[in-house]
Amino acid sequence: MATDYKILVDTKISINLNNKNNILNFSENINIKSNSNSFEQNNYERNIKKNFASSIKNKFIIKIFNLDDN
Repeated sequence: MATDYKILVDTKISINLNNKNNILNFSENINIKSNSNSFEQNNYERNIKKNFASSIKNKFIIKIFNLDDN
């Protein structure tokens, strides 16, 4: 059984704004230690994934507002 592993999320979004194609890349990752309690491990991983999604969403929103300014 693995004792350490990495959860990695890479997101690539292509946006066409004012006839200009913009590629936005976002990445989140974390190294975690395996837990012998699978229920706790699954909940921990689920929370990490939710936090990653929220973080990427917030970064995306900020980038969108900045693209409009250029």
